[in-house]
Amino acid sequence: MKLKNYNEYILLFKLVAIILCIYFYINDIALKADIGKLKNSMYILSVLVYISLNLGIAIVSDMKAKRNIISGTLIFIVIVSLFVEPELAILMSLNIYDFIFINKNKYLRMFMLTILSLYIVPYIYWPIYIVISIWAFLLYYIVENYVKGMDKLLSENDDLRELNFKIEKKLLERNNYEKQIAYTSQLEERNKIAQQMHDKLGHTLAGGIFQLEAVKLIMNSMMKTNNEVENEKFKQGKTMLSSTINLLRVGMDDIRMTLREIRPEKEVLGINRIRLILEQGVNGTGFNSNLVFNGDLEVIEYNQWLIIGDCLREFITNSIKYSSGKNINVSIYILNKLIKVEIRDDGKGFINLKKGMGITGIEQRVIEANGKVIIDGSNGFSLRILFPIYIKGEKQ
Repeated sequence: MKLKNYNEYILLFKLVAIILCIYFYINDIALKADIGKLKNSMYILSVLVYISLNLGIAIVSDMKAKRNIISGTLIFIVIVSLFVEPELAILMSLNIYDFIFINKNKYLRMFMLTILSLYIVPYIYWPIYIVISIWAFLLYYIVENYVKGMDKLLSENDDLRELNFKIEKKLLERNNYEKQIAYTSQLEERNKIAQQMHDKLGHTLAGGIFQLEAVKLIMNSMMKTNNEVENEKFKQGKTMLSSTINLLRVGMDDIRMTLREIRPEKEVLGINRIRLILEQGVNGTGFNSNLVFNGDLEVIEYNQWLIIGDCLREFITNSIKYSSGKNINVSIYILNKLIKVEIRDDGKGFINLKKGMGITGIEQRVIEANGKVIIDGSNGFSLRILFPIYIKGEKQ
């Protein structure tokens, strides 16, 4: 509980009590003609010091310093009530409650100290002192419970806000995940359509063009007749055949151009497959994922992308099972002569790795592709894969 939350209420109540003390003192002045200027000055000074001390209680946030100020205020009230003006003792209960409410087991201590303080308060002021004590208790009790209720509501509101943030984050991740699935599926479908058109339609058209070219050669080798009508028809047929061949060639070129446009670049398809594998692997597991890449991804061959994807799947499975981590990071860097792939988690790692079928299979596939695998467990589980970069036309 933080006292500063209801200091304004307590200060207001203390002000009322001070005004009451001043009222009693003014009545004493009216009844007693022998009250001197020195006593008036001491009374005013005592009230000002008391106000200053209570402002200090309200301002200071350090609990140890607050306790010291409250203790000093209680001692000050006892002194001024004994040597300056007895009715100032009625202010004591307010500071007793100040002291008790910042400690535990407060209600029992509050009651005991209030009873004990009656020995200091003049008998004539007991009724007023008891009334002020009851009012002060009710004020502290009501305000404290109100503040506790507000603190609880604020805490619940913070919890709900945090929960809402987590839900929004999961929804955003889910939405991005679905978009990634749709985008990767679209790329793969485009690649599939382009390949099928190339394999079937392209080969068919190419075969048809070759056959028509053969027909044209045969027609050129045929002997012309003396019949002018037949010769004219022969020329027309030859012209139509040439036109058909040209149209088919133009169509073939258009198809090739269209295939190049719809077929995604292998690096675009490859990196999106890796991103999808990563997001699918950590989805719903509590793991966070991160993918970074740098350099010309075009140098990565198709079979290398497949191996990277298989390695990533195996790594995610092992990391979720054994690492006790929360993050999986994938980085792909294109160096001068090497492709460097690093997959790492922030888990507990390992000292001695017992290679199962999955890890052994990864190593075999990478080695078959002229690559190298480095496995490290000193700082989490990390898997480094190195592939050579092949120059176009170079034998792999």
